[in-house]
Amino acid sequence: MMRNSIAKTGNKGWKNHEDDPMEQMRRSLLAKEDIIQGLRRQIKEEVKEKYSLYNRIIELNTQIEKLKSE
Repeated sequence: MMRNSIAKTGNKGWKNHEDDPMEQMRRSLLAKEDIIQGLRRQIKEEVKEKYSLYNRIIELNTQIEKLKSE
């Protein structure tokens, strides 16, 4: 029975699955998925910060209007 991680290749001996181009592509895609998830988290935090700043602008504008009317 052949193991999943290695395959026998004729006279060449054992073929390491990590040298396979498909395995390298799979690893590359997994690494890119990690990068994408990190960017999504960063965007989420930046959106929260943006709306927090919008609320602060509203508060400051309200204070300005209040001071002008006094």
